[in-house]
Amino acid sequence: MAYDIEQLEINEDRSALESLKGKRIGRLVVHIQGPRDAEYVASCKSVEHLELWSWREPDLTSIKDLAVGYLRMIRGRQTSVKGLNTECLKMVWLHACGKVQTLDIPRLPRLWIWASNNFNLDSLGAISELAILDIGMRKEINSLEFVAKCRDLKCLSIDTYAWKTQDFQPL
Repeated sequence: MAYDIEQLEINEDRSALESLKGKRIGRLVVHIQGPRDAEYVASCKSVEHLELWSWREPDLTSIKDLAVGYLRMIRGRQTSVKGLNTECLKMVWLHACGKVQTLDIPRLPRLWIWASNNFNLDSLGAISELAILDIGMRKEINSLEFVAKCRDLKCLSIDTYAWKTQDFQPL
């Protein structure tokens, strides 16, 4: 696929935000600083790899029309990914998103959940086609029952500080 912009990172210099409208972008990294930043992101036509730092809204309804292939969210205030356009979605990476407890995504091939300790692992069974699951920097794992609910799982990686379970049967 040809992109209008191959790669763009917006951090301190905010001037490039206005250039996003209607563009197809390969990789976009946005460090959210103002309330209008979400509007600028939403104005893109598509973003293959979208990385959002410090998202300030409770969910993703403000970017509901944006086609995204890969989404990484780091340290945001969001409590859910409700509203996310999942039509082209191949992967979600939640990194230090402590307020997200479940995902409102019906189908997702790959999921990485790092340092998001409030995420309810038992809710993963509701996601169809989940083949790759990476759980990183988790304080503890109390049960592995969630693994048995992920029927399409082919690859599992777990990095935890404490195994609170003695039952590894679900693996």
